[in-house]
Parts: sequence; C-alpha cells; structure tokens
Amino acid sequence: MYFFPKRAAFNLTWHERPKRRIDSYVAPRGCLTRPGMEHHAGRHDAWYAGFPALAGVAGA
Repeated sequence: MYFFPKRAAFNLTWHERPKRRIDSYVAPRGCLTRPGMEHHAGRHDAWYAGFPALAGVAGA
C-alpha cells in the first residue's frame, strides 16, 4: 500500500506473498509499518472508535 501527496491518491496491490508493509510519499515519508515494527501485528479497531462502520465488510 502506498500513499501519494497529489489528489489524496493511494495504490493498493495484491500478491500471493505480500510484503505486508505500508509506505508513504506523503509526510511522514517512508515506511509507515512492516513486520517487526511496533503495533504492526494485532487488531487496531480500538484506535478508530467512533468511525462509521464500512458497508459490506464482515464483522463491521
């Protein structure tokens, strides 16, 4: 997953063996998360309390 500064663009890719990392060309630039970094594993739904539920997503 990559984030870009123009037009709030992002790029999602699919691979049979994903790298499981998120990078950004928007500040903060660089790797935002990857395996081995703090908070990479586990659930993060508690961080988004109050966000609207996503339609069509199981468990939302």
